Amino acid sequence: MNTKLTIRLDNEVINKAKQYALRNKTSLSKLVEAYFRELTNNYKETKMEVTDKELQKVSGTVSIPDSVTIDDLLTDRLFNKYIHD
Repeated sequence: MNTKLTIRLDNEVINKAKQYALRNKTSLSKLVEAYFRELTNNYKETKMEVTDKELQKVSGTVSIPDSVTIDDLLTDRLFNKYIHD
């Protein structure tokens, strides 16, 4: 199923892309689709899991109580960044 997509690009980039598409006997849409397909085929989502002990190892001089979790630390950081700043 094809769906229309509107994107905004610099005029120079668009003109060069049109020339490239013309030289390669393809459409701009097919060119963009091929690029997105290649980009997403190579993308591998990874989820990093860090234990409290691993966090303590890289934190150096910071001592983290056993009762504090990574989620607690992240929540505090985000709260301080977006609420208090």
